[in-house]
Amino acid sequence: SIHVLKTSSTKSVLAGYVHGRASPDVSCGSSAALVELEAATDEGRGEAGDAAKKLAMHVVAAKPQYLNPESVPEDVISKEKAILMEKMQGTNKPPEILE
Repeated sequence: SIHVLKTSSTKSVLAGYVHGRASPDVSCGSSAALVELEAATDEGRGEAGDAAKKLAMHVVAAKPQYLNPESVPEDVISKEKAILMEKMQGTNKPPEILE
């Protein structure tokens, strides 16, 4: 069970998604995501909540391996960069754009 005591802003909206629930009465499942969005206006809080819920569902579906960019190992970054550079060969893009 997760209890959020404080959001980062008074305009923040929190929404979560739990996948693979055993039943509607149970809050645990096989994977979950919690998304916080900040609404531009008080009237936009409902839309922000809907968007946060959809984003949480997408996060679960994407099955991310890392929480943030800083936690990605350097060898993984190098490997992915090499794959992208190989795909970009022959596109006639300037080197500074490719980098």
